[in-house]
Amino acid sequence: TGGYQFDDAQKLDLRSYYGLRGGFNFTNNVAVEAMFGYIPTETQSMAYVDRDVRVWRYGLDALYNFHPEGPFVPFVSIGIGATQSKNTSDGMPDHGRGMFNYGVGLRYFITESVAIRGDVKQARFSEGGDSRTNEEYTIGLTFVFGAQKNAVAKEGDTTAPEVVCTNPGSGVTGGAVDGNITATFSE
Repeated sequence: TGGYQFDDAQKLDLRSYYGLRGGFNFTNNVAVEAMFGYIPTETQSMAYVDRDVRVWRYGLDALYNFHPEGPFVPFVSIGIGATQSKNTSDGMPDHGRGMFNYGVGLRYFITESVAIRGDVKQARFSEGGDSRTNEEYTIGLTFVFGAQKNAVAKEGDTTAPEVVCTNPGSGVTGGAVDGNITATFSE
């Protein structure tokens, strides 16, 4: 979920964006995603009685993941897609257009197979010979299925280790020991 900002010339309001992505990792660094999104918005034009506009967005993106072995995985994306808009008001034309998009994002793995994900993307297209730009801002959850697990940020164990002291002459003792004890711990 997130927000979608249309180019000013489109005269459509900034609104909530709902979407779903599915992907495949070719390597730890390189992936591809198919996406589908929906934006229920309104036209800013007062010329139409029903100002509701439904916009569907779909496409295919290539991703490059930086540091995929850690809990924080920044990435860049580039792709192609399209939007299709539909208005229920008479006289307002429905239309579709192809787009080129690019962006950046970050996944934070909260478990080995679940991450919080944020993306910022720009979609560029041509309309009437003019270049236009839409922006997409999303946050969501990523679920990893059947892949190598990512590292998870681990909190330190605050439990004190149990130390058992032995007296070479009499075995284990529960009493005080005179002398210095040196203990070394390793994982």
